Order: sequence, then structure tokens, then C-alpha cells
Amino acid sequence: MKFWLKLSIRNKIILLTFIISTISITFVSVLFAVLEIHQIRSSIISSSEVDARLTAENCIVALEFGYKDRITEYLEKLRVNESIIHAIVYDSLGVEIANYSAANKKTIIPALVKYRKVYFEGGILHVFEPAISEGETVGYVYLNVDSKINSLIAERIKIIVLIFVAISIFTFLLAYWLQALITKPIIKLAETTQIISSQQNFSIQVEKQSFDEIGMLYDEFNELIRIIKIKEIERDKAELELISLNSDLESKIQLRTQRLEQANKELTELAYISAHDLKTPLRGIGQLISSLLLEYNNEFDFYVKEQIELLIGRVKRMDSLVDGMLFYTGLTHEKLKFQLTDLNQLLNEVKAKLGTDEHTEIICEQELPTFETDKNLFSILLFNLIKNAIQFNNKERKTVRIEFEKQYANYNFTVADNGNGIDEKYHTQIFKIFKTLNSDYATETTGMGLAVVKKIIELLNGTISVSSVSGRGTEFTFSIPVRQSVLQLEEFGMF
Repeated sequence: MKFWLKLSIRNKIILLTFIISTISITFVSVLFAVLEIHQIRSSIISSSEVDARLTAENCIVALEFGYKDRITEYLEKLRVNESIIHAIVYDSLGVEIANYSAANKKTIIPALVKYRKVYFEGGILHVFEPAISEGETVGYVYLNVDSKINSLIAERIKIIVLIFVAISIFTFLLAYWLQALITKPIIKLAETTQIISSQQNFSIQVEKQSFDEIGMLYDEFNELIRIIKIKEIERDKAELELISLNSDLESKIQLRTQRLEQANKELTELAYISAHDLKTPLRGIGQLISSLLLEYNNEFDFYVKEQIELLIGRVKRMDSLVDGMLFYTGLTHEKLKFQLTDLNQLLNEVKAKLGTDEHTEIICEQELPTFETDKNLFSILLFNLIKNAIQFNNKERKTVRIEFEKQYANYNFTVADNGNGIDEKYHTQIFKIFKTLNSDYATETTGMGLAVVKKIIELLNGTISVSSVSGRGTEFTFSIPVRQSVLQLEEFGMF
């Protein structure tokens, strides 16, 4: 099958025509040879049967009266027929009366058959013919005939082979001429296609030379090339328009990006300035309220003192919110200071800063890595996550578990607690600035912790996700990419 697929159309037509013609000629030749052999056999049998019948008829009278010499005389006349090798005449009892043999020719005489029988044995024809007079068998004639059928068949086969070879040569030449007639326009079409493909020149057309199916193929091909040419022109035009539109779009995007960056910068600066400017009046309000409480403490009743204490708490929370806003907006302009940081030591420092009691347990059973990061920001990151896990946990025994997993290009950390958990519908809201879900802690938290965490992780090109079931605890998982320099040092076994 692969051989056939690799052949050209020209060779396929030649081979196919030659095979079909050869099979047809072979079939006809074999059929002709079979018919010729049958005709030769029939002719020899018919001729020999006539000789045997004439001999039997001539010998009837001699057999009836026992004229042996007359029978011998009749047999000698058979010498004229060179194909008769041996002849025997038997009486009615099967006793040989006379025989004839051709000179220098020997043959095996079969046993007498007392009925008409003709058969070939090799190239020899055996003929048995009874001599019948008035319905009574008076004797038998046997002829041994050299039919020379093998030589005749060989001659016929030679003639057939010569005819076969001549017709095969003629068929091959005819197939070659026909394939040239059929494949020439197809080859021309294929060559034109290759030229168009290599040069990408869709203005080339093939000249129609006939009005048959190939001519129709030429018309369809030319029409297809014409359509492709039109599409190419339309494509080039569309590409030019697209380039122009892209250029305009890029200019507009660049302009809008610049405006957006400027607006973000101005907004950040405004937030920073506003937060900074709020610090002074807040500090003044706090000092004024504290002075009033200190100076007129004895004159205020319990209710007034309670309201003043509440007011002082609100001022402190407002001050914390302003500090958080200043820190959050300051992160935008923060320049990262990467240094090798031992996270085990850093975690101990965070624990000390949190100052947990005996009801709170911070567990880290793994050896944390030492890698390049901004030590200060990573400390704030851990502090806020652990503080958040402790602060929003109303369990009697509070547990915070820290886990670590090293992948090739990332450090993956998990901070999990056994606290109240967070409903799934709030998972995307908890990282928003000033967002506090539990009103019980509204006076104790600013809602900045997780927003700061996400901001720091984004500055470190990391990601963070939350997994939680309400009432069963929360897991925060964040991933920090390993800096390239650390990867290279790890390859040399320095970490």
C-alpha cells in the first residue's frame, strides 16, 4: 500500500493499465489454449475413430470366413497413416489374428477391451472398435496412434506466448501514450500549484486546453485562485486597518494608563496627607478629653464618666485607623529590602511581640526556611495573620498552627486556627480595607489586618487564599516565589 501511495499518477496509470491488460490477455490466452487443446484432442480422436471403424468394417468378411491373409493385407494399408504405430485384429473370442507395427517404433499393448473405447495415455491414443455384422460381434480392432498431441500443444503454446508478448508490448506502449494524454494536464496543474505556493503569487492562471472533466477542474482551480487573490487583498487591507487601529488604541491606552497612574498617585497622596493631617486634631481631641476627665473627675457622675471613657476609646480606634491607613498607603511607595531571613528566628520575635497567654498555643513543628525576603514586611505579615487567628477566636483553648511546604519555585505557608471560622460568602470580602465581620470586636479592631497581609503578599509577587468552615476554624494559605538568586544557591548546595 505504501509503495502504491508513493507512485506518481503517471506511473499509477501505466501500472494499472498494464496489470488489467495483462490479466485480461492472460485469461483470454489460457481460454484460447484450453479450447485449442480440446479441439486438437477432438480432431485426433475423431480421425482415429474413423480409421478404426473403416478397418473394422473392411475386416468383417475376413473375420467371418477366417481369411487371415486378407486381414493382414488390410492392416498393411494402414502404413500410409504414419501416426498409427500399431494395429491388431482379434476374433470374437479375443484371440489375436493379425497385427501391424510401424518400423522402429515400440509400444506397450494394453489388454483387449471388448467394447468401443478411446483414451489417451501420455501422448498415445488407444482405440478399441468392435467389428459387428448383423448385430453380432465377429471381432475387434485395436489401433495404437501416436497423436503427437504434446508437440502440437507446445507449438500452439509458443504461438500464444508470442502473441501474448506482442500484445503486452503494445498494451504497455498504449498505456504510456494514454497516461501522457491524461496526466499531462494534471501534472501541469500540479506544477502551477507548486509555483503559486512557493512564490505566493495568486495572479497566476492555468490555460484551459480541453472541455472535459479536466477542463472543468482548470476552471474551478482558476476560480479558486481568483477568490484567494481577492481574499489576500482584503486581508492586507484589513491588516493595514488593524495596524492603524492598534496604533490608535495603544496611544489611547497609554494616555489613559498615564492618567490612571496619575490619578492613583494623587489619590494615594491625598489619602496619605489626609490621614497624616487627621493625626494632629485626633491627638488634640484625645488630650482635651483626658484633661477634662482628669480636672472634673469629681464633678462628673457615673454616666458622664462612662460616655467619656467610650469617647476616649473611639478616639483611640480612630487614631489606630489613621495609623493603619498611613501604613497601608505607605506600602504603595515601599521599596523592598531583600535580605536573608531566618523564619524560625522571625517567628520567635513575632511570638514575643504578641505576648500570648497560657490559653493560646502557637505551633510550628517544621523547620522553617532561610530565604531572601523583606524581613520587616514578612514580620508584619506573620504578626497580622497570627493576631487575626487569636483575636477572632472565642474558644477557651486557642491554637494556631503554622505549616510549610517547599516547591521548586515557591514557598507555601499555611496559618490555621481552631477558631470560629468564616462563612464562605465572606471569603472575598475579608481582604478589603476596614472590613470587620464580627461586630463584637468592632471597638477593638480597625479592619486593616488582612488588607495589609494581602498588600504585602502582592508586593512579594505572591498569592493568598482562605479555606474555612464556620465554627471549625480557618486556614490561610499563601505562596511566595523563590528569588532566582536563592534558586541558584540551592543548586550549588548552599541552602
